[in-house]
Order: sequence, then structure tokens, then C-alpha cells
Amino acid sequence: LVDNQVGKIVNKLKQTKKYQNTIFVITSDQGFQLGEHGIWKKRCFYEQNVRVPFIISCPEKLPKAKVINQQIEMIDFLPTLLEICSLPIPQNIRGKSLINLIEGRTTRHRKAVFSEIDHSMSMYDELRNNSGRRVMVRTEKWKMEYFHDPRVKNKDGSLYNLIEDPGETQNLYKNPQNKSVIKMLEKLVIEWDRKSGLADQSG
Repeated sequence: LVDNQVGKIVNKLKQTKKYQNTIFVITSDQGFQLGEHGIWKKRCFYEQNVRVPFIISCPEKLPKAKVINQQIEMIDFLPTLLEICSLPIPQNIRGKSLINLIEGRTTRHRKAVFSEIDHSMSMYDELRNNSGRRVMVRTEKWKMEYFHDPRVKNKDGSLYNLIEDPGETQNLYKNPQNKSVIKMLEKLVIEWDRKSGLADQSG
């Protein structure tokens, strides 16, 4: 469906001689679970939810058919778009332009990426009661999620080794051998909170 509809736009732009300098972006706000892990819809941090398509094309300015296997965040889209358009990127934008990555001037974009949801604001009672802000941190190897909220005593953590267990079937959070990994990932979350101005809220 997406291919067909985008194809119609591409054909029209080619007819009007505007194709070469048009920027195309195909993405989504989040994924959607259809029974994976026994869950329907979203509101958790399995890969089916947090990974989204991101296809960007500008025939006049970007390389064609290049695939990049690096972690990015959706906040990176705005500064990327501004740079493609040769517009200044405001200093207070938290995202990082992807142009250096796309053009091969760097091979590493982010050490870790983050996602969050505050279940205390949910429309569903079963998620809202005795709950709070839940955070996910993901590196190339590890993914951890937990309640990062002083209102919630039980962190209810999950930890997955994405290299050895890409299907996220083995929760390693309570394994004593992973204490140093958990501490390292929690430190990344605290640093991320500090940069985003949320540290005072989350403790």
C-alpha cells in the first residue's frame, strides 16, 4: 500500500520536473504488536514496538539505496531535514543530524537510544494504578527497561541480550552476573535525564 501510494506521488513529481529536489520520508510514530509475546497493541518496549521504519530519499542530495544499521532516534529527523535544506539547526534541538552518518563521515551515531512512557497518565486503570514512568535504554547489545520513578518502589526491570537473544525471550535482569551491566545502563538513563531536564522529576 505504501509503495503504491508513494509511487503515485513520485510519478506526478517526475511529470512536473520536481522529483530531483523533493525529500521523501517514510516512518512511523511506533510499532505495533500483533500477538508477539502474547501482547496486543503497544505500551511496552519490545522491538516490535520501539523499532520503526525510517526511509529517507532526496535524489539531488542523498546517496541511493544505502542501508545503515545504526541506532537512531526519531528526534534526529528534524535536524537531518534542516541540514538537507541548508537551514541552521537551533542549539536547543536535542536530536542529531544523520547527514554525517548517511554520507559516511562517521560510522557511529549514538551509544544508546531511549524511549519512555508514563503509565500513571494512561487511559487504562490497570496500567495507571500503582504505576509511573517507565524507561527503556538500548545499546547495540543490551536493552533494559524499568520504572525510573520515585513513586514506584519496585523497578520491575527487564534486561535482554539482543545479540544472543534477539527475540527477547530471556529476562536477565535478576541474574547477579549482570549487576554491572544494569548499573551501566542506569547511568546512561540518568545522564539522558539530566540532558533532557527530567532529572529532578525522576530522582
